[in-house]
Amino acid sequence: GTMHEQIDMNSDDAPEALRQLASKSENEDEEDEAQALQKRRIAKLQEAFKAEAKKKIMRICKEALAMVSTGCDQIAKRFLSDRLPPAFTPQELLLTSDNRAENGGKIWPNTLVRLAKPGMAHLVIEEGKAVLYHCA
Repeated sequence: GTMHEQIDMNSDDAPEALRQLASKSENEDEEDEAQALQKRRIAKLQEAFKAEAKKKIMRICKEALAMVSTGCDQIAKRFLSDRLPPAFTPQELLLTSDNRAENGGKIWPNTLVRLAKPGMAHLVIEEGKAVLYHCA
């Protein structure tokens, strides 16, 4: 009987409350779809913004790092040129090239060297060339 009878919600035979309920659920479904679409659009815009911001921040950081590196090199060069030559201890004097017999006290381009004290030299890349600033 009537318990299993299908009623068309939009027909004139359906009770008013059922028709209103059906129209509300259709409107809610459309609103949910519109909200989901809007959320997807916002998510895409946010991802695009994040990617563009990351690219610009990375470019700024690279430029800042280059500026800091150049500034540090200039400070180190000034420090090395302004400081007095180091005073060596007797043990450090024995290790200098003047007291080494194997090369006659000379340093050649292929000679391996070791700094007697830290902070005596600074290697800088200037215009594509390695330049060693030192005090001694």
